[in-house]
Amino acid sequence: MNLLIILALNIFALSVRADDTSPLKSERPPEFNRPIFFQTLENELKIKKFGLSYNLDSSKGQKLVLGSQTIDGDSFTARLENNELNLKWNKVLIAGGEISIINKFGEELWKIKTSENGSLQFKDWNDSKAPRWKDHERFRFCLRSEKDQGHVSLCSQWYGIETADASRKLLLVPTTVTPQVIIQSEQKKGHGFEDVEIGKPVHFFARLANDATYEFVSTPAPLEVKDMIATEKPGSVMLTGGGLKPLAESAQELPQIEYGKTTRLLGFERTIAEPPRLWQVELSGKEPTLDMPGVQGGLFTHALEIQNPPQPQDRIYVSSRALIDTYSDKDEVTYANSLGELKKWEFPAERKFSNNTVTLDIPADKIPHKAYLEPYRGAPREASLRLTEVLTTEGSYALLGEGHFAWWFNDVLGSQNYYLSKQRWGLTTRYFASMTDLPTNTAGKVRLQSLEADLRYRFSPGLWGRDETVGAFAAYDNLTIGELTAPMMGAGLFWARSMPRSIDSWLNGISFLNHPKWFSLDLVNYFSSLDSQYSLGQNYALNANIKMMSSPGFFWEGGLGVKKNSFDRSSDGASVTLTTFFISIGVGLDF
Repeated sequence: MNLLIILALNIFALSVRADDTSPLKSERPPEFNRPIFFQTLENELKIKKFGLSYNLDSSKGQKLVLGSQTIDGDSFTARLENNELNLKWNKVLIAGGEISIINKFGEELWKIKTSENGSLQFKDWNDSKAPRWKDHERFRFCLRSEKDQGHVSLCSQWYGIETADASRKLLLVPTTVTPQVIIQSEQKKGHGFEDVEIGKPVHFFARLANDATYEFVSTPAPLEVKDMIATEKPGSVMLTGGGLKPLAESAQELPQIEYGKTTRLLGFERTIAEPPRLWQVELSGKEPTLDMPGVQGGLFTHALEIQNPPQPQDRIYVSSRALIDTYSDKDEVTYANSLGELKKWEFPAERKFSNNTVTLDIPADKIPHKAYLEPYRGAPREASLRLTEVLTTEGSYALLGEGHFAWWFNDVLGSQNYYLSKQRWGLTTRYFASMTDLPTNTAGKVRLQSLEADLRYRFSPGLWGRDETVGAFAAYDNLTIGELTAPMMGAGLFWARSMPRSIDSWLNGISFLNHPKWFSLDLVNYFSSLDSQYSLGQNYALNANIKMMSSPGFFWEGGLGVKKNSFDRSSDGASVTLTTFFISIGVGLDF
């Protein structure tokens, strides 16, 4: 009987679990690991105050508390040990620049450039650049950095040097002065909060009781918050932003593109569509503060108020392979929510040649949040006219006129297939004709005319003119040289990318070339005649082209290359062989 009762209870429990229709949380597909940022709304993040938060009174002028930083006698120190000068400074206040030794008369006794690691060692006293201090002379060390019309300066307490038996001693010289804080040339009381305006330069100067000083002239920059989300730690949020990195020790820069050593050594970093530099910092409490540098340095404090931040379970993710940028005025992307459900997000991209901000409402426990994307809409089509100078192997010149058209497809019939459709395919055509006769090896002086068409496939998807790729194409050429016309098919490879940084930086030194540049290289070989009357010899072309975008939608271009054509007609034995080197210039439109 007991056994029957136990069996009945087990069956009942199984039936209850089978009838339970409550939603079960499933795992997010592993490829959906790219988080989508949340917009920071005013009811979630407020900047209550922005400016200079300072306190010189709490220590009777021995210390200045500026934001979260403390400036005191240890902010810039000097030691002379084993005949080596060791300097250390607070690199949050000033990263690096030029260090000077200045005596009490304001004379500069030494100057040396330093890195941004917060320290400097010097021991080559026989060098002509060694300090020119004198025994028992009073001086101090000052570190100064300059940028644009601003600067930051940190000066130590006063020191003196004693020389005995070929050895040197660096001694601190006690000094007492009246501490002061000066903001915008106006002396302030010893503590307070001074509001400042974004974009308006601020002059701050503080002198401690030991005569150490900190000064900056800098322009406050806006706080660029890209994302905010609560962390697993109660009362803590993770803030992600762009632009200048916060001065908090916990602030970290987020890597955007991991360039290899060879790429960095050759200077082959990309120069178009560079991802923005982002940072992350963790803040605690409902009313935290965040210290930020100005454009030229210094320190400004944001007093924040945080309420109802998005929670980790509110985050949505897209695939690591998802393509956000688009050629179309409407596009879509698939995302996964915290339950592992895959959903389609259709969004508009109305503005061409710029980023579009699109949002998606995300329901949450307390208030809804807005996830957002910033898709760039590029131009799928380009057309250009070119003028080409041709040099034959016989040393003769000729002039050609060219027309070029290309169309890249956002997808094929609306398919979002990553490998077969999405931003993979393009069609290019080119027509050119000689304006003057060309000498050939076998047919004398002739006219040249060609109509080319290529169907192209990118090995890595993306936008033409922005995203690097290697690809392949099927090629058609209907070539007329003199009285012979040979239609032919072939195949080729292409490589396209933004101009490498090392080359681009050099070209940008010329003012009219200081524009974004797109480089492409084509290699094609024609191996099949489409007319049985013609048999082909060697028919190939190698072409390099640079497209310089002087404004959205308009570009200049230049190219050079080599082309060889050889074929004969079986009906009468007529043949032609022509090898040319060419250079071209042109103008065009993206649309």
